[in-house]
Amino acid sequence: AYKVRKLNLNWWKMSELNQSEISEPKRSKWLWAAIGLGAAIALYAGVAFAVTRAIPVGTSLAGVNLGGLTSTAASEKLLESSPQILPETVTVTVPNGTFSGSASDFGIELDAEATIDQIQLNPWNPFEIIGQLFVGNSVRPVFTVSDKFENTFQDLALDYVTAPLSAEADFTANPPVVTPAVLGQGLDTAVAREQLELSLVENFNSKTHELNLEYVTVEPEISTKALNDFIAGDFAKIISAQVVVEADGGTKIDRYSPFEIRGALVVEFKEGKVSASLNPEKLGEVRDPTFISESQPVQNATWDVSSGTPVVIPSKSGFGISNDSLAKSIMSVWMNPKGQRIADVEFGVIEPDFTTAEAEAMGITELVSSYTQNFEYLPYRVTNIGQAAEYIDGTLLEPGEEFSMNDTIKERTYANGYVDGYIIAPGGIFRMEPGGGVSAATTTMFNGAWFAGLKFLEWRAHSVYISRYPAGREATVFWGQLDMRFRNSHPTGIFITTSMTNSSMSVKFWGTKQWDEVGSVSGSWRNVTPYETIYSDEEGCSTQTGATGFAITVYRTFVKDGVEVKRESFNTTYRPTPRVVCGKEPTTKPKPTKTKKPKPTPTETPTETPTETPAP
Repeated sequence: AYKVRKLNLNWWKMSELNQSEISEPKRSKWLWAAIGLGAAIALYAGVAFAVTRAIPVGTSLAGVNLGGLTSTAASEKLLESSPQILPETVTVTVPNGTFSGSASDFGIELDAEATIDQIQLNPWNPFEIIGQLFVGNSVRPVFTVSDKFENTFQDLALDYVTAPLSAEADFTANPPVVTPAVLGQGLDTAVAREQLELSLVENFNSKTHELNLEYVTVEPEISTKALNDFIAGDFAKIISAQVVVEADGGTKIDRYSPFEIRGALVVEFKEGKVSASLNPEKLGEVRDPTFISESQPVQNATWDVSSGTPVVIPSKSGFGISNDSLAKSIMSVWMNPKGQRIADVEFGVIEPDFTTAEAEAMGITELVSSYTQNFEYLPYRVTNIGQAAEYIDGTLLEPGEEFSMNDTIKERTYANGYVDGYIIAPGGIFRMEPGGGVSAATTTMFNGAWFAGLKFLEWRAHSVYISRYPAGREATVFWGQLDMRFRNSHPTGIFITTSMTNSSMSVKFWGTKQWDEVGSVSGSWRNVTPYETIYSDEEGCSTQTGATGFAITVYRTFVKDGVEVKRESFNTTYRPTPRVVCGKEPTTKPKPTKTKKPKPTPTETPTETPTETPAP
């Protein structure tokens, strides 16, 4: 038994040896297979890492080679090369014209990061990875449109839109005479932006993008129906009877008839409806002298500039009833029934709104700048420009305060003192609207602020060149669309005075000079475009002369201690103005008129009476 067990043990050892010798080649084969697979996986992982970490070879965008760069380096290279990738022109076509601008004008920007993010590879797809080693990837630019689009679009579209006119009424007439509202014509900025963004996606390789827009109706603030409803409702109650104002326990009485109330009435659109208030100054004109005989008028501080040096006129406290208090007291009872329209007011000290101490703290010591804008005499110009000048006269700008031309001269309506005058309509053709001509007042103020060295916040030159204005150094306004704004960037106050003649408006800015001299240097005309002649047989056609289109840069220079320390550039592009001939177009066209390019004045300094070429 022992021998048998020993034999069996030896057999087992022999069996183990034979099995080991026999399985060794098979094990080596599997081992090498595993090693090979691991090496392949490592190699693929390395290649995949390299490929996905860098931009594939052969990848480019608009001729810009991005192959082999990291995402960060590729983004930086794209941003540097964006001028050759961005579109060149955006053209907007409307029913009666076109206008265009550059990619920068319309706020089109290249989103380099989003563009690079498109190159996304699947590391588990060997065919995609290997393909990128030799083929590269197709890249399309990703563009964004900034909010600058809205500003540029609204600016360029001004020549093709018409502002609505609110309904107005002459309340001094009995019954009131209503001037109907006029619908406006506009362009939808949001639709235009959507069209551009869609075109940038669908036509990303195009250098020109075209937008085709239709006009939309712009509703006036006060419709004819809303005004008529007001007249039939609240207005009828307001003038239904007189208002009695009592003071000192009824010992002093003043009465205001419906006629006097109508004369001081101001109608506005507030909180979705037409509402009325009283103009305190106009109400003061009809106050009973016996009612205010014991009153001392309040006086705000101001400046007397008649000597050429501003001198503070002290403020004075008043005693009595202010016009503001009187207006509020009447308005508190004017909707009451007849017999219940009695208001109580109290006499008292009336403090000035602007004191002597406040005026002296403004630091207004000298004339900072002045400017006179000449114009050819026309009755509507004298009225409209003069009305604007009246609103501006006496304006005080504290340090850091902003000036708005629209807010100051108010909406150009008949109620605000304006009459019909010529404005520039779509296509560069002139037409009549209330307030025509106030751009002369705007240009006067623009140049006053220019030579005072104040900071411009918003401005736009006329779309066409008008020869009475200095090229590239003039401004216009458009109610509800375009303003001319500047800030008093001086550490002292600015007091503005105006004066008028039948052929000029002058403005003076009083304060303390911050610069020895603020000048103007005009560049030469560029991109000169001749005008065309058009014929019109429409009713009410007015003939007009043509004007050449061109671009110009004007520089504002700042001099301190005899050295120019700063220079600002103002770029303006004028489009040609057509020559309009009333009547049918002749069968034989006359030869086009050649226009000469005048030489610009190289340097200009502040002056009260600059030489101007008469308007066409």
